Amino acid sequence: MKRVPYLRITTVPMSLSYLLEGQPQFLKENNFEVHLASSGSCPPDLSEFTFHSIPFSRTISPIKDIKSIWRLKSVLKKNKIEIIHSHTPKAGLIAMISGALAGTPVRLHTVAGLPQDHATRLISIILNLTEFITYLFSHKVYFNSITQMESQKTKFTLFENKFAVIHYGTSNGIDLSRFTRTANKSVLRTKLHLSKDVFYWIFIGRIHRHKGVMELIEAFNTFDKLNAGKSQLLIIGGIDDARTDLNFEWTKKIESENPNIKFLGFQSNVEEWLEASDTLVFPSYREGFPNVPLQAAVLGIPVLASDINGCNEIVSHEKNGLLYPTQDSNSILTAMQRVFEDSSLRKNMSDWSKANIPQKYDRTIFHEKLLLEYLSLLPSKRKK
Repeated sequence: MKRVPYLRITTVPMSLSYLLEGQPQFLKENNFEVHLASSGSCPPDLSEFTFHSIPFSRTISPIKDIKSIWRLKSVLKKNKIEIIHSHTPKAGLIAMISGALAGTPVRLHTVAGLPQDHATRLISIILNLTEFITYLFSHKVYFNSITQMESQKTKFTLFENKFAVIHYGTSNGIDLSRFTRTANKSVLRTKLHLSKDVFYWIFIGRIHRHKGVMELIEAFNTFDKLNAGKSQLLIIGGIDDARTDLNFEWTKKIESENPNIKFLGFQSNVEEWLEASDTLVFPSYREGFPNVPLQAAVLGIPVLASDINGCNEIVSHEKNGLLYPTQDSNSILTAMQRVFEDSSLRKNMSDWSKANIPQKYDRTIFHEKLLLEYLSLLPSKRKK
């Protein structure tokens, strides 16, 4: 049978490699002719697929956006694409309009975050208008978080029949072959040059105010004084935005003020850092469905997280972690103190996560559910 011409599009190429890891290969194995599109050039790990460079502007730029729409429309018609699936806001806007103009039979979009919920009033209005247009020209809109979908239903009742969540959420499930405990903690700590008798808190994510880094550091500094340097805070991730005061000089200043805070930069082996640590602290202001708390939960690491969309689907309060209000360093401190003092609580949280989380978010199952969704939406003549 002829392969199904399919195009997956994101704003930046890195999203194709990391957020959607393994999806293109899986679809290719299941009779899809996979095309990928994004700004820039094709990631080396995806060179086996046909890549189309679309000049996206991440800011409001009508002229550039019209050029992007026209370019993508041409790609869709030339390659007779039957399914277009976008990911990220600007890619969604361009893709759904282009797909409608090209007459693409199946137009799908994934919502992985809602920055308008924490933006200024003007920016929020613009972003909600963008969402409205994207939903209008789509056939179906997937949310990687159930709570996120429910919040959008109240805003966009006109489109709620288009809204759905694949399986239990996330954009891609989790690779259980990677996030499975494989080594003794003391062995890992030796490998990573960590002390064997120190309690390690860990944060993994972009170094940005919206990730709650400032509140986390404030909470840890107080915790460190109360507990006589019995723990360290490991912060893994790159500086997200040079326009903020969270930069390289800032991290050096923080480390000099408290040597028990370690900025480790980007690390590709996050599974090892998680396994070597005792508890993840994730005080983000907003998320769609965050990968790091899920990765920690799969590994059985207790998670202290903000009570926000996505996090409150991964963390069951008191069962595999603790939830607290956003932007509240005192609440973070209270959660840290409680988990630090109660080893049996940490053990129960770890056991609960390992028993309940992995099977819900297994990537292989997510891919199968995604495939079934695609096949159900194809024109009837292609299902025979």
